[in-house]
Amino acid sequence: MEKFLVTGATGRVGSVVFQQLKNHAPEGSEIIAGDIDESLVKKMHGNDALFRELNYEKPQTIKSAIKGITKVFLMRPPQIEKIKKYMAPFIIEMKDAGVKHVVFLSIIDANPMVPHFHVEKFIKRYNIPYTMLRCSFFMQNLDMVHGDIIKKELDICIPAGTGKTSFIDARDIGEAVAICLTNSEKYIGATIPLTGSESLDYNEVSEKMTEILGLPIKYSNPDPKDFVEKMTNEYGFPKDYVQVMKMICWVVRSGKAGKIYPDLEKILGRKPRLMDDYIKDYQNSWR
Repeated sequence: MEKFLVTGATGRVGSVVFQQLKNHAPEGSEIIAGDIDESLVKKMHGNDALFRELNYEKPQTIKSAIKGITKVFLMRPPQIEKIKKYMAPFIIEMKDAGVKHVVFLSIIDANPMVPHFHVEKFIKRYNIPYTMLRCSFFMQNLDMVHGDIIKKELDICIPAGTGKTSFIDARDIGEAVAICLTNSEKYIGATIPLTGSESLDYNEVSEKMTEILGLPIKYSNPDPKDFVEKMTNEYGFPKDYVQVMKMICWVVRSGKAGKIYPDLEKILGRKPRLMDDYIKDYQNSWR
């Protein structure tokens, strides 16, 4: 019997993975949420949802969370920057527990400047059978991360210049994770770039939001320094987190984020969701 551990099961991707595994996992499998908040897991997934506490800042939860688990969906909590200190112990425990397959939610073109790269490195160092899904910029960042600013100021306040992004819907990522985890023989050892099927700049995104929402959404394209000050001082984001955001925006400005890859469509067996679909489905987030 397979035992799946879904980390971040209350997040945008993890919540979809948890639900999609119910459709894709072999009959009799256990699908377990590895999270810090049992009440939220039960609220999102039902009172019968299986739960194990997993908190990287509480080392005592790591061994019990991974005990008996055969396959893992692993994501990096946004607040975790010190990978060696907080996440490496969990990766080592996966090795010791004999985990047969881990699918890691990484970032497109991961490099040593981003924490995801170092998670990948530790997974490879300990020879855990892996699939790295290197994802482009989530559409859902527009409602989760930037939603308050857009709602309050009618402004996509992102220092991305005129660069294009091959946006991806988190719901498509979650489905792809479930497919990879339940078809291990096909995907183990693969590092797969995942993008949507269209490439847009933020002026185009603002125009789509304006048309669909009926609100005058602009794209101010702030100076990166002003962006950091605004996100930290006005909206209370941790400075380390904002610095990572700024670096991602630099990649967009430099024209390196717009490439479209066909891999997501191949995994899903259908076209990925478009930006229009996302805005329509999440329109209440900005009203």
